[in-house]
Formats: sequence, C-alpha cells, structure tokens
Amino acid sequence: VKRSLNFVWGKESDLNETYTLEFSSSTSWACIRSNGGESRKFRLTFEAAACRLWWGESYFMDPADLDAKPERVQWYRASDRAKNRAAFLWKRLRPGKPGSLEANQLKQAAPKSGGYPSASSAPRAVAKASSASSSKPGPGLSWVVKGSEKAAEPPDAQPSRASAPQQKPPKATNSAIARPEVMLDFEQMLVIYKPPFWKVELPAKESPQDGLYLPSWMKEKVLDIDQKLFEEEFNPALSGTGFGPLSHRIDQETSGPLLAAKTAAAQKHLRAQFHKMDVSKRYVCLVHGKLSKSSGTVDASIRTLRTDSTTRSEISSAGDWAETEYQVVATFNGRSKQGGYSLVACDIKSGRTHQIRVHMQHIGHPLVSDDKYSSDKI
Repeated sequence: VKRSLNFVWGKESDLNETYTLEFSSSTSWACIRSNGGESRKFRLTFEAAACRLWWGESYFMDPADLDAKPERVQWYRASDRAKNRAAFLWKRLRPGKPGSLEANQLKQAAPKSGGYPSASSAPRAVAKASSASSSKPGPGLSWVVKGSEKAAEPPDAQPSRASAPQQKPPKATNSAIARPEVMLDFEQMLVIYKPPFWKVELPAKESPQDGLYLPSWMKEKVLDIDQKLFEEEFNPALSGTGFGPLSHRIDQETSGPLLAAKTAAAQKHLRAQFHKMDVSKRYVCLVHGKLSKSSGTVDASIRTLRTDSTTRSEISSAGDWAETEYQVVATFNGRSKQGGYSLVACDIKSGRTHQIRVHMQHIGHPLVSDDKYSSDKI
C-alpha cells in the first residue's frame, strides 16, 4: 500500500493543490497538502483489517482501487461504504521522496479498537435532549427521528441567508458588531447563530487570534464543550484549518444557524448524518432579476481554485458534482439591470465552496451585493 501511494498527488479539480504522504508507523500516517506557498499536515490512519486509509473520520480510500487505476486515488465519504460516488480525486503527478519508505519500515500493527462507525450504525437525526449526562445516545439525547423528519434547522430557527454583502467585514474591535448566540442548548449539541462576517474555521496558530472566529467564541463562551474538539486534527479541513466542534459550515458573509457538538460521540453522529445527506439545509438569498421558473434544479459540477489569499469557485466539467434546488419565494420591482429582484430559497444537495453563489450566477441571477461573482450593484 505504501509503495502504491509514495508519490506526489494533485487534486484532480485543481492540480496546483498537491498531496504527499509520510509513513511514520504502520497504521498512523500523515498527509501534507501544499497550495501556493502554504503547507499543512493532516493525520491519516490505515485500517489494516478493512484495508482502508482514513482521512480523520470523514473520508476514506480503498488501496485496492489502485490495482485497477494506479494513477488515481478516489476518496469517499465515510457514509459511502459501497463507494458509489467519489467525493474528490487525486491524480498521480511524480514519484515521492526517494527512500522515504525504507526509512519508515515498521512491523505491522493491528488497528486500535473501536474502529470507525459503519454506515448502518449511524443515526438518522438529532431530535431532543433531557437531563441525561451520558456521552452515548440514550434517553438524554435521541438520535433517531421516525418518518420523514430530519436533523434540519429547528422550527423556531431563522433560515440561513446566502446573500453576500459587498462591504468589507467590520473590525473585531467594533462594539456594534453582531455577536453569535446560542439558540438551542442540548446535553450533547448546540444550535449556534452565526452572524455575517464571522469565520467558521479555527484561527491559524501563526495568525492573530483576535479576529471574528466562531470556534474561538464557542471555546470562550460555551464551557461544557470537550476541549479536544478544538484541536485541528479532530475535525480537519481539506483546505485551511479545521472547524472545531462545528458539524458543518457556511460562508463568512452568510448568517444563520449551525449545529455544533459538545462531545466526540455527538460529533461523530452529526457528521454521519451530513455525509448521508439526512440533514436538510435551506438558504434564502436575494438575486438579481426575476426567474423564468418558480422552481428548478441546477446540476453543474464545481471546482474550487485556491491561492494564498483568495478562494474562488467556477462551473467546470473537471469539478466535483454539485446540485442545488431552488424555489422563488417572492419577486420585487427595482432598478436592477435585470428588471427587479427575486427572493429565492435554495436547498443544496452537495456542499461545494460558494455553491449557491456560483449556481445562481450560472443561471443568470447572481446574488445581490456579491462582490466576488457579480458586478451588478443594487
């Protein structure tokens, strides 16, 4: 397995993003991601019994696939044990560092007990909490919801807003800035309101810590969250730092509720539901123009291009699958170049970077005040 992976790999949708592997032991490995001049290291674990390599607990690859396609690595979500659709792909670029395997040859060791949650054991939804204190699903926290109910935003929560204001984020020292709020506080999870301009990733260790970082606010204000959830390696990101206790994320300019875990067990259950797409996510955005159809689906692959300072996505056949369902809520007359505005509710079936912004621009109705994907002004 190590010999098959001892190469420099490039993300197929963006070959400027490269990956190399380090084999520190027989089962605990590392992956170094480089993009531009930046590099980050992530923990990988080889599950010898199932012959699978895991990226945290979110993604896995099957080394047996390299027998058929040795120049391609296919990564799948943890919930996709049948390997129906690859979440992202690596393309082999060049040989790895000579001698790296020989320097790290160690005896095979059995994987740690516990392993990874199987798709069949993952819960359907997070429903309610009471006074139980156990970290395992039980009377205090019901993970299963019957019928068609899902672990979506709570009934009294405000819908997420995908509109991207044009103005620059206010400084963290501004006393008038909107602050996060705990909307619902359960035994093992939270619903947190994220105001616009707050970032959902952990601050980089080498960067100033006084910015608008939601995980930092949670660490300071919500004292019963397991501190190990704030470690980068616990909930790593494919790009940038990790997301701490947050089970999903929204753009920096977007506001709305987010689900967050208090324990490792809760995080595992929540993320399993997101990976299986058992959680519904609805966003409300204001777009230029009046859509010709009251509802529809945008099915267009998206690839994301990252540099040291910018992140931008685009429609591309070489990108990852992305699907957005939309429904027009209301239309307004106005001075838009496109003859008015539409308030649109969007349900995303995938979770690509800037997905709604890119998809709405793709069908000719960019978001109002989106300074990255639209030049139209209000």
